[in-house]
Amino acid sequence: MSNKMITYVFYILTIAVILIGIVLSINGSLEMFPTDEQQGKVRIAGMVLVGLGFVGGVTAMIFKNRKKSGI
Repeated sequence: MSNKMITYVFYILTIAVILIGIVLSINGSLEMFPTDEQQGKVRIAGMVLVGLGFVGGVTAMIFKNRKKSGI
């Protein structure tokens, strides 16, 4: 696999992680009768996933730009 293909796969994965985090933050717990504590935990997990997705995306962009500039 070429480096370009690996980069695209990594971008797709980071976008998927961000979207899953957003869906979790909006929907909350998917149980029938969730408690407030369960809702809070799921929303925190969703925010963490969004944050990890952004960190992964920024890291990929830094490495991509670093490779172009020859550093």
